[in-house]
Amino acid sequence: AIVKALLAAGLDAAGLSGVDGGLLRCRKKQHPTADLGLVGEIIAVRAGLLAHFVAQGIVPVISPISLGEDGQTYNVNADEAAGAIARAIPAHTLDFVSNVPGVLHDGRLLPELTPTQADSLIAAGVINGGMIPKVRAALDALDRGVSRVRIVNLAGLGCGGGTVFSERVFSETVFSGSVTAYPLTY
Repeated sequence: AIVKALLAAGLDAAGLSGVDGGLLRCRKKQHPTADLGLVGEIIAVRAGLLAHFVAQGIVPVISPISLGEDGQTYNVNADEAAGAIARAIPAHTLDFVSNVPGVLHDGRLLPELTPTQADSLIAAGVINGGMIPKVRAALDALDRGVSRVRIVNLAGLGCGGGTVFSERVFSETVFSGSVTAYPLTY
């Protein structure tokens, strides 16, 4: 469906799995108390293969089914796979497209979060359920060199919506009880 939508929008796109060309290599994910079955974690990305598609003007749409060291295929969390790909390219920005507009608090979108704020919201239970692994993948990508990460839905993708995670320092200006954040320039 994603490739079809991109093609309909006039973009050249191709669907790949992590197995294709050995694009995503993984190992079996270990858990301290349970066997997770055929769940893997990425150990290598063939960035050159992706560069080939991009150089040809093709948007690669990647399924995170990946090839294990043992030759087995594994399911890898899509957000973890996206983070590994972003680090391997290396990407400056990474968007996690979700079915929700971003991180919500009391039904309201949080437009920006620092890693410290995100960790506090997870600890407080504000960020919960399926959003936790997505936020953790965003924080991991930041920690490993991606400058800006965003969780966004399709509606917000092209118009600056979503929740942006960044290590940048913001200055705050207060006007009648509201806080507006402006990125500091260096």
